[in-house]
Amino acid sequence: MIGPFSRASIVISPHGAAQTNMLWMEPGTAVVEFHVRNNAGIFAHMALSMGLEFWDLSEIGAAYFKDFRMTPPRVELVLNVVDHIMKSHTPNKWTLPAVQEKKEKKEKKKTSKKSKKAEAAASEEDDMQEATPSAHDEL
Repeated sequence: MIGPFSRASIVISPHGAAQTNMLWMEPGTAVVEFHVRNNAGIFAHMALSMGLEFWDLSEIGAAYFKDFRMTPPRVELVLNVVDHIMKSHTPNKWTLPAVQEKKEKKEKKKTSKKSKKAEAAASEEDDMQEATPSAHDEL
């Protein structure tokens, strides 16, 4: 299961042990869960601590040891959430601020490295111009 979960952009599933495979997901992957009502949300905590987007569809209300069917209204709800995720491409309200900060720091680091390289190149060019005698120096 490592391969499919590591390549997924969105995983949609009822609450259950198979969700532990989210361990293989990349940060930013969306997890859409429908779970037993009044559940403690263990997979929500797991997802958020790993930098995943977590979408709770408790409205669907999967139930342990009972027959579960995805009726047309349930399917429509899931599709609406998936549509929103795909259009937004931004973390939802459940994404931990620390994860967002980490992404922003990484982006700043990249920008800082680029500007340092540009400064170094400009400085090197200035040094070369100072070392080269000009026509004015000969007079």
